[in-house]
Amino acid sequence: MLYRFRFICFTLLFLSEVSLSQNTFVPDDNFEQALIDLGYDTAPLNDFVPTANINNVTALNISLLNINDLTGIEDFVALEVLECSENNLTQLDVSKNTNLTQLFCGFNAIENLDVSLNPELIILWCNFNKIPSIDISNNPKVISLICSNNLLTELDVSNNPSLKTLLCIGNQLSSLDVTSNPELTIFHCGNNDLNTLDVSQNPLLQDFNFEYNNLESIDLTNNTDLILLYCLSNNLESLNLGNNRKLTVLSCGENQLTELDLRVNSNLQELYCQTNLLGALDISSNTAINNLDCSNNKLCQLNVKNTNNINMQLFDATLNGELVCIFVDDPVYSDTNWTSIDMQSRFVSTRDECTEILNDLLGIDVLDDVYASSYTLPEIFLGNYYTEPFGNGTQLSAGTTIDTSQTIYIYSENECYEKQSNFSVFITQGDIFIPKYFTPNNDGINDIWKVVDLNGSVNNISIYDRYGKLIKFLPNNAEGWNGTYNNKVLPNDTYWYEVVLDNRNVLRGYFALKR
Repeated sequence: MLYRFRFICFTLLFLSEVSLSQNTFVPDDNFEQALIDLGYDTAPLNDFVPTANINNVTALNISLLNINDLTGIEDFVALEVLECSENNLTQLDVSKNTNLTQLFCGFNAIENLDVSLNPELIILWCNFNKIPSIDISNNPKVISLICSNNLLTELDVSNNPSLKTLLCIGNQLSSLDVTSNPELTIFHCGNNDLNTLDVSQNPLLQDFNFEYNNLESIDLTNNTDLILLYCLSNNLESLNLGNNRKLTVLSCGENQLTELDLRVNSNLQELYCQTNLLGALDISSNTAINNLDCSNNKLCQLNVKNTNNINMQLFDATLNGELVCIFVDDPVYSDTNWTSIDMQSRFVSTRDECTEILNDLLGIDVLDDVYASSYTLPEIFLGNYYTEPFGNGTQLSAGTTIDTSQTIYIYSENECYEKQSNFSVFITQGDIFIPKYFTPNNDGINDIWKVVDLNGSVNNISIYDRYGKLIKFLPNNAEGWNGTYNNKVLPNDTYWYEVVLDNRNVLRGYFALKR
């Protein structure tokens, strides 16, 4: 009797162990329910799944199911593709899944991920977790790694020569070496703490994003296949895109760029260069442009006249306080459809239109020529006095006494434009002033030889060349001589004058024509 009892107990224990060995423990009800829904288990929930039902499964998608624990995944020994994104996982053990080629576990709360025993891994997406470090040195076949928005302080991809896609945005990386990844085509490393990047060994790179870092320079000479470039919010002082002729999108706002040459980038469709130090921007060669944001720069010149303005979807040139002329295809169209400009800015299509607007907006004081024994400079409000053109020479102040004949220049400038007028002061000790030279070169300065008659005592004036030939006869009300004879320009030379006064006295002398 005792023997029979012992035999029964032993049999039950043996059957129990056999039963357990034929089932996989799955304590998470949501995980088990997912396996029931997939046909790998039957209701009701009992924390166990027949191992025979899962050990040959090669692909498993259990994303978005509110799973907290993936205990039991170790018995999916044939698994090649595991998708468990957007759950509540804090741990994930895939050490038994040695055939795994694709792992998608993003948007969880995983604190540790060991893939050292997954040598066949090709794709690893573990973004939006809490992973402080990850070792992929035993995964040489990886072609796509997305580990963005974790807690990574370092990342070694030197043993992954087949890597094509690397997204590591939003970590704490201070350095990153991709010189051993010649196949890299998509590289996003924004929102880190990077000071330098070397992409000279990535000739196939097409999509490059290093926004929100600390780079002061970047060499893109070897990246001739580059299509998308995002470098917003760095410290770039220059950007050479001469070899990047395939570029379609350029986002380089919030840097320190002072110039941007895009003449060879004819495929460019979107340009975002806001908040830089650009003084000029010319996209007249970029006929595919349909989005342009060049706001908050120091633009003095903006040329958008590229024959494609009607396809512009975004245009913003605001916060460029000195920008007056914006060159476009059709000012009427732009006035109607583009509203994001400053109050002083105007749409124009020609240089003449721009000049006219500038003359209206940018004032300069204008004074008439003066003939006197001495002259005191009056107060002016638009510009400053100078002895030479364009702010050169000596600056003179209102109240300064002029006692020698000379040309005085009034000059005004801002960051973008300069404006100038001039007038001549002729110092004479008598009633008649006869200039000793003039410069008829159509620059508006001393272009006419004219005798000044303060008391109206001149009757007529004759001008002769050095051979005594009469060149010009001037009655007493004439404007002067412009240096021509029969509408032909005369050369530099000395010419003689004969001034006949009303009292029949004659004044004779010579003067110089200088061009």
